[in-house]
Amino acid sequence: MAGVMWVPTSGFTSQCLAPSPPSPTPVRRVVDSGRLAAGFSMQSWGQGGTAMTAAALAEGAAITGPGLHLMDTPKLSPESISSRVAGGAQMVCFTTGHGNPYGSALAPTIKLTGNPETAARLPGQIDFDASAAFVGLRSRADLLPELLALVALVCNGAFTAVERNGEGDEVISRLGPSV
Repeated sequence: MAGVMWVPTSGFTSQCLAPSPPSPTPVRRVVDSGRLAAGFSMQSWGQGGTAMTAAALAEGAAITGPGLHLMDTPKLSPESISSRVAGGAQMVCFTTGHGNPYGSALAPTIKLTGNPETAARLPGQIDFDASAAFVGLRSRADLLPELLALVALVCNGAFTAVERNGEGDEVISRLGPSV
């Protein structure tokens, strides 16, 4: 499961950006279409925080209610983001370490990085530079109000870097055999 979808139950809190300790109990792994659900990255796992999982979803399936939802998606960012948008994501907060240029054509895509080299190299592609937390100048909790303000601006119609650059695409995976 490469995708993580989170639907807040009562707004955002600083816990969204808090470090995530390892789970004290093992997580049940599910096999779907021959792929082991444990194939998701540890980065995606850590971005889920400490919330209990509300549901595990097939690729492109709609979320079932509030909470943390895991979606079985391809590993590549364009395919996984398109799958989440197909499942109902209205906005994408896309973390990129090296500067992946992808953004959704259907949902505003806020590009975030904590990598100071990426932020300096690609300022026109990055919407939110969190590198001050990465290098220890600020805490993640200190950056949260700025990030939430950006999310609110985009929700109210402000363009993201993807939109300003005229980029955006959707990538659909082939799930079955081809003839």
